Amino acid sequence: MSNVATELTRIEHTLGSSLAEAFRAATEIPEGGGSSARWQGLCTNVGVALLSDAERADIVRIQKPLRGAPTTEFREVVKAIVRRTVLELGEIRTAAMHHDVDDRWSKLRYALDDAEKDMMDTFMKAVLPPPPKGGMFARLTPGQNPVGTFGPSASTLLCTSCGAPQSKPQDLRCRYCGGTVG
Repeated sequence: MSNVATELTRIEHTLGSSLAEAFRAATEIPEGGGSSARWQGLCTNVGVALLSDAERADIVRIQKPLRGAPTTEFREVVKAIVRRTVLELGEIRTAAMHHDVDDRWSKLRYALDDAEKDMMDTFMKAVLPPPPKGGMFARLTPGQNPVGTFGPSASTLLCTSCGAPQSKPQDLRCRYCGGTVG
């Protein structure tokens, strides 16, 4: 059983640190819809094709990101990380697992089910302008601030153990590795 628990710990930390690396690489790009050598390398490592210049321009025109990699590329990177982790997690699933290990396995599997949505929510808060106060039609009213005058969310909580960003600030435990969020 200890081998399974050790392998589960490795998978949890690999998942969290992989998501953290993707989030940092994607959000540190200074121009919206941009790229960097680090981001391109990460995309290549997980098997995600980079968007064309025309696709990037369309994303910038439509979403008006203030910084970061294109949301489409980020989503594909997260999907690739989750797919890889699901495969690894499936390899250690056995009928002889102990209750504590089985519970950890199940919690991680549920976290994987929600990882794409959680990561996209956190990423979009970090790189896109916040919605206007007063609803989606508020910017149509004269005197309202134009798109892009607000900054992206400056506060993303990170796990102190694996570094993964957390979409729910009220949670004090990382949903990927179980570490403390701070």
